[in-house]
Amino acid sequence: MTKKIVLLALATLCLYAKPLSLNEAISIALENNRHLKISKLAVDIAEAQYQQALSARYPQLTATVQATRMDEAPLFEMNGNVALPPQLSGALYAMTGTPMSSLPVSLDTKITGRDVMSSSLNVVYPLYTGGKIDALIKQANLNKTLQNEEARRSELEVIYEIGRA
Repeated sequence: MTKKIVLLALATLCLYAKPLSLNEAISIALENNRHLKISKLAVDIAEAQYQQALSARYPQLTATVQATRMDEAPLFEMNGNVALPPQLSGALYAMTGTPMSSLPVSLDTKITGRDVMSSSLNVVYPLYTGGKIDALIKQANLNKTLQNEEARRSELEVIYEIGRA
């Protein structure tokens, strides 16, 4: 890596006709160093993971909607006779004067419409996790701190190597 930094500094020196000051060389090296760019991306990833760990404390909301359209509305059909118990048959005979042991039934009823839709909304909130969420947040925060320090170390290495060259 140090050879690449030195070569980068030499290449920039060749591109410019005038000699570079130390601060200019450091500035150019910091702008163009791949390792620094990767370190900064690692810091961004660690920050995103920290935000994701914080979101474990929030409730989870799930919404589901389902719709069905049928060619025709479903029908419930019932045709035939319903047998009556003797006590009810006797009571009907006393009221109407006609003996009845069964009732004729002819029933055609729509169960639902042609279009059926259902929906649900679920909310899940962790009441007790045994410290799992706090541990995840702490771990993500430590990782974020580590990545920041790694990026700073890489930056200082580049500055050191340019100063040595």
